[in-house]
Amino acid sequence: MLWLGVNYDCNAAINAELERELVTTDLAGQCRDLGVPTLIVGGTKDIRLRWAVDSLRQALPNAQRVGLADAGHLPWTEQHEHFGRVVTTFLA
Repeated sequence: MLWLGVNYDCNAAINAELERELVTTDLAGQCRDLGVPTLIVGGTKDIRLRWAVDSLRQALPNAQRVGLADAGHLPWTEQHEHFGRVVTTFLA
């Protein structure tokens, strides 16, 4: 099951709010101080903005990013078996 969101106008409003919030917060600076291995998992069909996750990946010094095909905003439910394999491999 692919979750694409119920209301595109609502998603646009949330994205705009997130953009304002992220611009005023030094999240990247805080992330640069983290040395722990980090896994970022997302769905390749997520309708949400990708720039926030892209900048997070760039800011985390020890991060790995995986995109799950045929998954949207909730890859852990939409592709739960694939998600489980990715996380298990990362933690091994």
